[in-house]
Amino acid sequence: NYVKGTANGSVELYYDNTKILETISTGIKVLGSEGGNAEIEIFGDEGDDNNDKWKLMTNANANFYLQNYGAGSWQNSILARPTGATELYNTGNLKLATTSSGVTVTGTLTATTLTGALSTTDACQTGDLTILNGNPEVKLQDSNHAGNNTEHMIAFKDSSGNNQMNIG
Repeated sequence: NYVKGTANGSVELYYDNTKILETISTGIKVLGSEGGNAEIEIFGDEGDDNNDKWKLMTNANANFYLQNYGAGSWQNSILARPTGATELYNTGNLKLATTSSGVTVTGTLTATTLTGALSTTDACQTGDLTILNGNPEVKLQDSNHAGNNTEHMIAFKDSSGNNQMNIG
């Protein structure tokens, strides 16, 4: 079989006697091989080797990928996992990943506006913090102050961690 049509029902397409596509009442169903991948490839210009080739794919682990063909290979653009984690890539390099507690950004984060709470943990503890605003004001507030006078202190330290100046 190559094509199988059912009156008032589905149409099925086969490749090497294996069903790979089926129409359903809400659209289409693409089927992969047992334990393998199911893929939809989209070409902007057939025969052109530029970056106008895209692939939607799921694998045996139920991961869902949107990939772009560039630099001679398929590279992830988006990876969505059944656990809910989602990853965004730039030229195959992970740049943003969702986690159960928020997001992780790899590289430089540039924003036109930043609102809400800012936490400095892990990788945020290194490097420089620059705050620019048309109305120069920097407000540091400890919302968990328990009355201990040492909680409200700003320490300026050198690269070895030695205090150079304290405000508080």
